[in-house]
Amino acid sequence: HNTACINGNEQHQIWGAFRIGARGTVTAVQVSQEVFKAEFTAFQSSSKQQICHKREVLFHSTESFSVIDTILGQAQQDIEIYWHLNIGLSAQIIDKTIEIYDEDLKLVTVIKLQHSSVIPSITTSAVYPEFGRRLQRSCIVINLKSEAPVEKIHCQFSKYHG
Repeated sequence: HNTACINGNEQHQIWGAFRIGARGTVTAVQVSQEVFKAEFTAFQSSSKQQICHKREVLFHSTESFSVIDTILGQAQQDIEIYWHLNIGLSAQIIDKTIEIYDEDLKLVTVIKLQHSSVIPSITTSAVYPEFGRRLQRSCIVINLKSEAPVEKIHCQFSKYHG
């Protein structure tokens, strides 16, 4: 799922594919044509303090949107945000810009990272389109080692017109 991992902790206890233990709660949901907002609380820090992840998706046009992740918690946080790409898509990182390509290697989307301290990387992740069937896909990981109790990570997604 396209979400955050805080200090190595997932939002839920994930036991395996299709197996989830304790679950967090979603609150403060707001949906309109211009914005989607939700707040998720479940991460446990080493001091048992809950950490809150707020995600805001702002729709600028049919070809551009922003995702703003706000992490509220303790002073030292290791934040990882995952963007799992659809099967067949690939990515390339150029400084704080991530380019997404389709199966024909045509540039289709550009993601601009608006936080100077984030470190983007590309890895692979498994997807299970059905029980017992495992496929690999590209996954963008945005990492931030934060010293602040509140951190905002802004990603601008735009359709490429080349």
